[in-house]
Amino acid sequence: MKPLIASFGFALALCVANADCLATPAVTDDVLAKQINYADLNLSRATDVALLYRRIEGAANLVCDVHSSRELARNLRYRHCMADAIDRAVVDVHAPLLTQRHAALTGRQIVPPQAMRLNP
Repeated sequence: MKPLIASFGFALALCVANADCLATPAVTDDVLAKQINYADLNLSRATDVALLYRRIEGAANLVCDVHSSRELARNLRYRHCMADAIDRAVVDVHAPLLTQRHAALTGRQIVPPQAMRLNP
């Protein structure tokens, strides 16, 4: 399992087959991580994709919650952290329906890192 690095030094990690995924965030080396189990989901079904997206949002909220505040600057950091964590999780899953759902909900198209490489 590889961690997804979100903005502000946070990580959101997904786990496919591990039934013992963490129930609460864990802190290691100043990186907060939340693992998400989606081995029980069929990502070719829209209902399962919607469920995974909610799990991703919940995990992002847990790792980004330290920025949650009514103070404008902290709230902005929270929103950026959430968006970045969700974007990275969606990219890491590599599921077309999940990517489509994310684009429909956010209006943002995400580009996988390998697609962003410049041609020499």
